[in-house]
Amino acid sequence: MVVPGEFMKRIIAATLALTVPSCSFVLTSGPGAVGNPPVAYPDCTESMTWPIVDGIFAASFILSGVGLLGATRDESSTTEDGGTAGAVSALLFAGAFAAGAYVGYSRVSSCKDKREAFLTAHPNGMQPVYGGGGGAYGPNPNEPPVGTQGGMCTPQNQCGVGLVCAGMADRTNRCMPGQPAGPAIGSNGGPCTAQLTCNQGFVCAGMPDRTNKCMPAQPTAPAAPAVGTQGGSCTAQLTCNQGLVCAGQADKTNKCMPEPAPGTHGGLCMTGNTCNQGFVCAGMPDRSNRCMPQR
Repeated sequence: MVVPGEFMKRIIAATLALTVPSCSFVLTSGPGAVGNPPVAYPDCTESMTWPIVDGIFAASFILSGVGLLGATRDESSTTEDGGTAGAVSALLFAGAFAAGAYVGYSRVSSCKDKREAFLTAHPNGMQPVYGGGGGAYGPNPNEPPVGTQGGMCTPQNQCGVGLVCAGMADRTNRCMPGQPAGPAIGSNGGPCTAQLTCNQGFVCAGMPDRTNKCMPAQPTAPAAPAVGTQGGSCTAQLTCNQGLVCAGQADKTNKCMPEPAPGTHGGLCMTGNTCNQGFVCAGMPDRSNRCMPQR
């Protein structure tokens, strides 16, 4: 049997524990004194997560308390006293969580309202300063000028040359350096066209990052001269086109080279088998007569 004194001790213990369970009391924060309209963007909790958690716990403890009270109606007095104490404890915990949910909801709602008021009063993120005795608002003198690097964007979200208007973590828009533009499509280092082609002198090549970019084309080796032409190989019969002779090269190949003028060194003999001074007409293995140095 639970005596009245013991019953009161349980209630007192449950009451002392009420300072522990509520999440919103500890894990949420309000906007504080930021002025009206706010002079700074409030640093507070904007999420309803913890008030919702407290609300769920409050509902759970209410259901538990009601269930305990219903279960003790037909029991003995001893069991009834214990069940009543448990039900009262559950309802006290439910009240604590409900209070936490209410406080957390109030803080979060106030946070959202103050942040919206700040953004309405200062759409460009300009911090108000009072001056001239009239309470006029103006840009913060400690910040870079509007439109410059690190400064606020203009009301049209524009910035100076080379800067772009970017959203920041504090929900303001500031001018930051723009990303350098890459090479044009089809040019050296630029993306390939949709048809995987590039400008003249470049070829479309796959890159390690799985993109296709235009890279300088590798120079192609010049085509070898045709057989029988100047610089080309001699025919199988060691002959060449007209005006060329088959001559052995240092690499032990036979190439067609320009034929020397008649009468000169290596050239055909002139009419009457004569040659220029210092040369004599000599018969060659190919049955031609050529001018060779006179011994």
